[in-house]
Amino acid sequence: MSNIEVKQIIEPIPASDGAGVKLKRSIGVEPNYFDPFLMLDEFGSENSEDYIAGFPPHPHRGIETVTYMLAGDFEHKDSTGGEGRMTAGDVQWMKTGSGIIHSEMPAMKEGKLHGFQLWINMPAKLKMSKPEYIYIDADKMSVHKDNDKKVKVIAGKFEKAEGPVKGHNVEPVYFDVELNKDKNFNYLLPSTHNSFIYLIDGEIKQFRRLWRVDIKRMRTRERQSITQDNVRLKRIKDRAKGVRFALGYSLLGFRKRKEMEQTLRNLELAAAAINKE
Repeated sequence: MSNIEVKQIIEPIPASDGAGVKLKRSIGVEPNYFDPFLMLDEFGSENSEDYIAGFPPHPHRGIETVTYMLAGDFEHKDSTGGEGRMTAGDVQWMKTGSGIIHSEMPAMKEGKLHGFQLWINMPAKLKMSKPEYIYIDADKMSVHKDNDKKVKVIAGKFEKAEGPVKGHNVEPVYFDVELNKDKNFNYLLPSTHNSFIYLIDGEIKQFRRLWRVDIKRMRTRERQSITQDNVRLKRIKDRAKGVRFALGYSLLGFRKRKEMEQTLRNLELAAAAINKE
């Protein structure tokens, strides 16, 4: 067992998507892909002008989109007939497969809206599969609590808490972690997976390095060697009043950069075709 060193720290860039929704983008900006992660956006504002136009109908194909709401309400509708209203704590996990058109629109005219959307590349053998829409209610998610921390498990398993997303081809883990002051967070990460930490609030220290969230940053770690079979230890210690971060990791697909870029290019072409209609 050995410790994992962080390979790269990314400062998200201001961006906009949909009909002008303001957001911060971390993965997918340089472009800096982390197989199988294609993109990670954080959207959030108390100013309704930053989000009210929402994300009108747009296409997705060959990827999975995972939307996690921290505050506010969103309504989802898609071309397969799937629809639902997301509220704080809910997750929408959409496997787009052969293609889907959907919209995500604010179900509120004012107040705070805050959440994340992660894009995960699908392997070639599943890109033409039937689209699948999974809605995960906040009340149905497992939560681990002890004197040091609170861990909400969206996917994967922490202690006895197990997430509702199971049997996935990339064995994803997605945690929302709230860590109390001066406490540690320990978790075993297999060397076969890529992982990232997104600092939502507070500051964290890994080994001897201190990170603050003066500007929200994303911490990423690429695989060091695919030949190493030892399980590694990730240790995070809070040095502020408390800290909240998201931990995600997923099995490496060993996809070539050109393949990942082509996936995004296909999405751009489909969006352009819709806009011409």
